[in-house]
Amino acid sequence: MKKGVAEAKDVAFSTRQNRVAMKGRLDFVNERLDDVTVAVVDEKGCVRFRQKIHGNFRDPRVEKVSILRSMAKPMLDLFDKASELFKGEECAIFYSGSVKHPK
Repeated sequence: MKKGVAEAKDVAFSTRQNRVAMKGRLDFVNERLDDVTVAVVDEKGCVRFRQKIHGNFRDPRVEKVSILRSMAKPMLDLFDKASELFKGEECAIFYSGSVKHPK
């Protein structure tokens, strides 16, 4: 923590089916969430669903869950499986910390 601002690094937990990770800054001096993102990530740490949270601690603004992925999930899952057959799937890794993906 520097000057009352905590940077979220390696913040995650696993349930029986999902691994959920968080990135962003918590400004305790001004009681604000700064560029906070909560995401469900796959085995590789790639985002499956994401939600951004920002604003005041007492009245945060929570954006809608990434609509494209949630609405098109069945179709995208088929595409993901097909693309893995032809080449390794590439993504921007959102989480690569110590919490393991559930098996």
